[in-house]
Amino acid sequence: MDRQLVLYQRGNCAHHPSRHDYQQKSVWNASLANAEKGNVTYPNGVVGGVTLGSLALGAEDLSQFFSTSNSKTDEGFTAALFSGKLYKDGEIPSYSYGLHIGSAAFDYPGSLVFGGYNKGRVIAPVTSFADWNAVDLVDIGIGTEDGDSPFNFTTKDKLLSGGQVKVNPNPLSPYLPFPRKTCDNLAGVLPISFDSSTRYYLWNTDDPAYEKIVSSPAYLSFTFPPAPGGSDNVVIKVPFALLNLTLEYLRG
Repeated sequence: MDRQLVLYQRGNCAHHPSRHDYQQKSVWNASLANAEKGNVTYPNGVVGGVTLGSLALGAEDLSQFFSTSNSKTDEGFTAALFSGKLYKDGEIPSYSYGLHIGSAAFDYPGSLVFGGYNKGRVIAPVTSFADWNAVDLVDIGIGTEDGDSPFNFTTKDKLLSGGQVKVNPNPLSPYLPFPRKTCDNLAGVLPISFDSSTRYYLWNTDDPAYEKIVSSPAYLSFTFPPAPGGSDNVVIKVPFALLNLTLEYLRG
């Protein structure tokens, strides 16, 4: 049976981010796999539901080869990536996408555009990486964008221990993996502590500094090397207000 996926595309989103004239387009034969039941066991032994909803947005090639044999390298099947198929069929102008997670806490919806990006979600300066699996992270810091700092300092740099490291930006991960020493450095400044059950560093919500920090204009900054052709490092600032997340187990 043919299946269709209906896309709602914002008109000229890369040029007029404030417009809300959506165009409906149907893409046929966009079959989806159906899983009725599943569970996962967390490090502390709690069994919960499987996190679903991952969508491969793109890769180096328009399609991917999936092997079905451990001994024969040529045995398998080729499947088109979603965005690759749209580009190949001429449904989108380029093999690209723009993703902005948004914030549920601030009622700011996410944005996903195939074949372009939402210009209203991009703040300069921008940068690019030759290999997103091995991005150089130069430093981690804490600062305040505008207003009073919730700390006894205005800015603090050099929180990344051991010098420059390779990182992998992954929007699917609900956490930020750092070297242990770096986590200890952050725990020395922030009201966070290591939780042996989840194996995450979590906010200590009973600490008076917690509410003060997550409701302030303070941010956690990540410094990357200059963009191609540039001379200044690129600093990405993540407000602590957006790092005020709630961890819940999904019961199966």
